[in-house]
Formats: sequence, structure tokens, C-alpha cells
Amino acid sequence: MPYATLKDLIYRADGDEVVQRGLSSLRATYRQEVPTAADLATAISDPRPDDVALVALDGLLYWYNGATWSAIATPKVDRALLDASAVADDYLRGKYTLPLVGIPHTLVLMVCDIARYYLYDDTATETVVRRYKDAMAWLIQVANGTVPLDTIDAPTPASGKGSATITGSGRVFSRDSMRDL
Repeated sequence: MPYATLKDLIYRADGDEVVQRGLSSLRATYRQEVPTAADLATAISDPRPDDVALVALDGLLYWYNGATWSAIATPKVDRALLDASAVADDYLRGKYTLPLVGIPHTLVLMVCDIARYYLYDDTATETVVRRYKDAMAWLIQVANGTVPLDTIDAPTPASGKGSATITGSGRVFSRDSMRDL
């Protein structure tokens, strides 16, 4: 299960950039007519205060940036998010119980930066490369224990050995005490 979602990535990075990176595999396979803006506007499932919306329609995800609708090829973006989460798991595995019970916000941010880097084939910008390197350095620090991860470890299951014991004061009501009532 990925630590970050497509929505996290769009709100962390520039949505137009995610659309552009995701479209590289979409152009060859998507031959249907793109729904109209009116069709998409009626299907808005997650409106945001800043007029950004994501809409799932006919197996594709569409992103509205307040002016235009764009289709996003989710398989490529989903793969980048899964790969980035797997890398994070590799660093967290020795220090934390996986899967994590609570996903810290910082981990979501770092996974988004790694996934964003993975979306670039070979033309990553300087900012994308720097954020990727920073995220990897942060994961190394978490793995070494120099940076703590704010998470809740899964509870340790009971061993099943032993028995339950109930103790309490003596009996309050009995046939003898209730006889005169």
C-alpha cells in the first residue's frame, strides 16, 4: 500500500507537471473522446477551496486547475508512488513494524518527492533532483535512528498463554440478605 496518493502528489507538486509526466504513457493508449468540461464538472467528487478538483470518470482521472481539465494516466503515477513507498519500506523495515499504523505527514511528503523524481525519465529538473536527494537522506537518517518517525507502532499481540483472573469484594446480595425484602 503506498504511503501517498495521487492527490497528495498533485497538491505537493505542480498538478500540471504530474499531468504532463503521467501523459507520456497515456497518449499511446487513450483513443476515446475526452469528456467535456460540463461532463467533468458534474462529476466532481473532491472539490477543493482553491478550485482544484480530481474526478474519476470512465477509468481515467481528470484534474481541474481552475481553468482547464487534463487527463492523468494513473498507471504510471500509481507505479511511481508504489515504487517510492517500497523504497521507504526498505529503509523503515529494520526500525519500525510494518505496515505502519499511522502514516506521518513527513513520510507522505518524502514519498511524494521520490515518486515525482521517478516520473521523470531522464530530464528531471534541479529542484526535483534536490528534493529526491533530500528525501533519500532523510530516509537514511530515519533508518539510522537520528531522526525519529512520528508513528504508532502496531500493538504487540497477546501470547495466548496464561489466564484471566477477576477479583473483587465479596457478594453484596444473597438469598439471605434479600429474604426480608
